[in-house]
Amino acid sequence: EDWQNAVKFYRKALSKGNLDKSEGRTYMNLGIALFNSGNPNDAIVELKKAQKFKSTERNASQWINYVRDASKIASN
Repeated sequence: EDWQNAVKFYRKALSKGNLDKSEGRTYMNLGIALFNSGNPNDAIVELKKAQKFKSTERNASQWINYVRDASKIASN
């Protein structure tokens, strides 16, 4: 999968705005794409933004924990 292009796509969508109910999901997908492209710290920043939305709060929290755990494993 082409995570770099996904990152560009989600950033572009967020910069355009007008996402209404899908804004939280877009931040979460951006965070996932950043993680999968090797940027765990940036991923956490975006996932924290997704946490602020009721519809993605729980999933974003789970992803943050996963990213933190995976980053610890990778650094050992």
